[in-house]
Amino acid sequence: MKRLGTFCIIIFCISILNLICNSYHEEEVYIVGELIGMGVSNSNRNDTNQTIPTSYNALGTMAFIKASNNEFVALGHSSNEYENTDVDIDCFGVKLICINKSNENEVGSIIGKINQSKKIGNIYKDTKYGVFGKVDEIDTEKYLKVKTTSRYNVKKGKANILTKISGDKLESFDAEITDIDYLDENKNIKIKVKDSNLIEKTGGIIQGMSGTPLMQDGKLIGVLNYVQANDSKCAYAVFVDKLI
Repeated sequence: MKRLGTFCIIIFCISILNLICNSYHEEEVYIVGELIGMGVSNSNRNDTNQTIPTSYNALGTMAFIKASNNEFVALGHSSNEYENTDVDIDCFGVKLICINKSNENEVGSIIGKINQSKKIGNIYKDTKYGVFGKVDEIDTEKYLKVKTTSRYNVKKGKANILTKISGDKLESFDAEITDIDYLDENKNIKIKVKDSNLIEKTGGIIQGMSGTPLMQDGKLIGVLNYVQANDSKCAYAVFVDKLI
């Protein structure tokens, strides 16, 4: 009887998991992966100093734009100023100035200049999962259109980071998913950078890359948000289904 009861519980849990997976509605989004300037900042660090939010002052990365309504998500974590509040903040285009590479003593950063004459949209919500806003217009031919997927489809193994760190070209860099955490609020996917080109250019994940899209099997699975303080090749991402 005990074995039968255990078997029934396992079948029930599998059925619930399948129901959750099948009920998730995939969203079509445009991958952005480029810097934007905001009226928010991220100077505060995690209390344990084990991880650092990867936004640099008022700069962060716009992850994606929903194809259905032009709404976007950036950062992948709060601004540490207005968390869980409605806001009214303009956002602007950014010109990349230079990249300070990470080294064994310090996490690197992206240095950019905010172009306040190039307003691209407005941020209306700041949450622990990221900042939410809407772009004024979108050039659909400029961006890659993909689908999102449920957290339960994410698996350990190969993944790709999509970002623009040298000009307007969206580049793909190899990474590996080493751990998945369903319980943490926003450090859900742990990755390790494997791409020698990205390591050569930046030293790993650096400040300013909060919001960088994380792909697996051609679908958007998450958004980078934290880098490990003692190893910039290791970083975290929030599940994308928390952002839809």
